[in-house]
Amino acid sequence: LEDRIADAFATERLVAALLSGLGFAGVALAFLGLGAVINHHVRSQRRSIAIRLALGASYQGIIGAFVKRGATLAAIGAVAGTLLSLTLEPLLSSLLFGIEARDPRTLSGVAIAVILVATAAAWLPARRASRIDPAITLRP
Repeated sequence: LEDRIADAFATERLVAALLSGLGFAGVALAFLGLGAVINHHVRSQRRSIAIRLALGASYQGIIGAFVKRGATLAAIGAVAGTLLSLTLEPLLSSLLFGIEARDPRTLSGVAIAVILVATAAAWLPARRASRIDPAITLRP
């Protein structure tokens, strides 16, 4: 009986595993894209960072400003994404199996993950950019 049940759900399990893998790949690509966008923003501000450093700004202040901006933008995006998923709940509930579309643990887990990744993505390039030499960067 167990073998017949397993055979009956084999196709559904394969499709679920395939879609889960594609979902994880999509999340990974989204996180990489988020990191790339924040990295580009920090790199485009190198001249501004050099001017701040030349005027006496602290390294921690510069890093903190970029981390705060990245975390704020990620929090806004997480709230917007949560509201959008709650709005589209009737459509999403037909696509989910074993979980509700309004599951607070999943919604909060994704929001926290996005904010943490955005904070880390902002911290790494900001730390690297705060170590620049203003004299070399501001040279004409």
